[in-house]
Amino acid sequence: METSIWEDISQQFQHLHPDDLKFTSLIRWKEGRENPTFQDILDALGKCNLGIPDDILTQVPPTTTLQCIANHIGNSSMQLGVELGLTMSEIQNIQYEHKDKLLNQTKEILRIWQQKKAPRSTNLSLIKALHRIGKINCISMIR
Repeated sequence: METSIWEDISQQFQHLHPDDLKFTSLIRWKEGRENPTFQDILDALGKCNLGIPDDILTQVPPTTTLQCIANHIGNSSMQLGVELGLTMSEIQNIQYEHKDKLLNQTKEILRIWQQKKAPRSTNLSLIKALHRIGKINCISMIR
């Protein structure tokens, strides 16, 4: 698949879940082939650079990324805190300090995780936690 085709599809269907976007891309790609094999698909996906590079996965996410992600967590902040390895007392303390502000709870959970859990507070561990709480759509913010 040519990179320009991927970019066109990404722009046209930006509202789709990332997995749906990839599936749509594969359908478009397949339509232009006569007998595609799995190796052809693997080669085409490799050219599109759909994944997150390894060096990004091992980095600590910047504060700006965490703040952006916090806006999309909703009422799953407690689950996120548990998945990121915060203790229940830490989570309860955050909930008490920010009773009426769910967004502030999430921001504080991410801040504490980033500071206290270093060097394990990597993009990879954040992605795993987001996946486990069903917020996989936030992964696109990690770059």
